[in-house]
Amino acid sequence: MEMKKLTLVMCIGAAISAPAFANGSDSSESNSESNSSVELKKEVTVKKDVEFSGSVKIDGDIRVNGLGMAVVDNVQTTGANGVGNSYVENSSSISGSAFNNASGNIGVNQAAGDYNVQGNSAALASIDQSFAFGSGDAEIFSTQRGSFNLTNNYATTNDASIKGDAFKGASGNIGVNIAAGGNNIQANNMAASAHNGSLGEASVSNSQVSAHNGINNESVVQNSAESVEVTLGFGAIGGYSGTSEQTGSYYPEIWKDDGSHANGDDAELWGHLDMDANNPTGDSGLTFEEEGVIGLLGVVSGELPFYIETVTQKTTNTASLSGNAFQNASGNIGVNMASGNGNLQSNNLSLTSMTGGAIVSEAP
Repeated sequence: MEMKKLTLVMCIGAAISAPAFANGSDSSESNSESNSSVELKKEVTVKKDVEFSGSVKIDGDIRVNGLGMAVVDNVQTTGANGVGNSYVENSSSISGSAFNNASGNIGVNQAAGDYNVQGNSAALASIDQSFAFGSGDAEIFSTQRGSFNLTNNYATTNDASIKGDAFKGASGNIGVNIAAGGNNIQANNMAASAHNGSLGEASVSNSQVSAHNGINNESVVQNSAESVEVTLGFGAIGGYSGTSEQTGSYYPEIWKDDGSHANGDDAELWGHLDMDANNPTGDSGLTFEEEGVIGLLGVVSGELPFYIETVTQKTTNTASLSGNAFQNASGNIGVNMASGNGNLQSNNLSLTSMTGGAIVSEAP
């Protein structure tokens, strides 16, 4: 098939979102270029092989003499950031009647926290009806990268919400980003081209990378020393009985003295006692029998110590969409809600609308 090279009259609408860096260095690569002076070079070549089971054959050139192009190049990067949250509450909300019945191109970015990157981009292009053989082109290149970020949450609350009648009855191109926390990346991108032509192209390139990130969520634990009063009472009772007797022969002496227990020259021996087997009973001289009862009562009291661990505050992440939010809304609606850390979110729409029929000319 021989293709004719034609001079293209270009009507270009471009929205460029330059790289957004949040404290640190990181690199992001895509198949697109972003700089302040936009330069686009494009050569449109379309080749199609249409095969049917019958004997139908289509051959010809699509003649293009005008081009309507809409391009969005969105690059967002957050890297090498450190966040430490202690007893922090990050709250981001859209509520009440906010944006009620709003219309048109609506872009909303709302964030609470640290190093959040958000973007809403729209590119529109239209080509005049006089270019009957025009071409429409809508393209989106979106790159999001979050890497080497460290977040420590200690008893931190992140809350992102859309509630009430927010955006109720809204219409058009609506892009909403709401984030609570840290290092969240969000984007809503739309590229649209409308023309009265015969060739249309729409493409989206979306790259999201999250790597080498660290998140530590901790709750507050309180240790408390407690004690309990303890009283113990006890009692015991027991009885006993026994017999003891003399087992040998003894002869204790009896001395008469002046009463000072002296046993010297002035003492006079009176005699002795025979305590042996020759006594009248024929047994030993001394025998004892004893029995009794012993009782014991007591009370012991004191304190028993122990420790209690109590979680007093947790780290919580909450994202909610409630109430009548977006009720009866219409159009291209992109909503990103993030609560926490290191979330990557993107909504992309690339749209080409053609109102003209296909015009095919025979190859010479």
